[in-house]
Amino acid sequence: MGESLYAAQGTTGDYVTTLSNTTGQFDPVLEIQPDDGVGLVLKNAVDVGQKPTGFPIYADLKDQNGDDLPVDTRVAIAYERPTSDNWQVVSIPFSNIRSYHKKDVSQQQDRENVDAVKHELKDDTLEIRDIDKAYLLLDSSVAIDHSKSEIYVDSDAVDEVDID
Repeated sequence: MGESLYAAQGTTGDYVTTLSNTTGQFDPVLEIQPDDGVGLVLKNAVDVGQKPTGFPIYADLKDQNGDDLPVDTRVAIAYERPTSDNWQVVSIPFSNIRSYHKKDVSQQQDRENVDAVKHELKDDTLEIRDIDKAYLLLDSSVAIDHSKSEIYVDSDAVDEVDID
């Protein structure tokens, strides 16, 4: 079993920080940064569902009124090295969040539904060292409210490793 990366109704897992997004552009809503001496590896091929590539992110994305974020909200994964001035998108962006609207978090995890919430990295893995940061980005016309939202990275997609 891998590391649990999540933000759910105001709580977070280890290494996860919630951020407020600027609307109208890709902007981080989750920051993932391992502790000193720890690294995380996100795998691009989680053996669940029919699609051979990608890893599931289960989510219920809400605004401050408890309403779903707009269906045209886009989602992507980004990565930032300490030597970079900006983060780089390292996944194929979702062009909308219709799959998150159709099913609740529990239903998204069902084998027949999971492919709709699989995010594909541009490479086989994403290695996040203790000096790096990864982000979940949203491009939405409305800001997310983390106290009303849930976001879970499938734990089978995440390995914690020691860095020496």
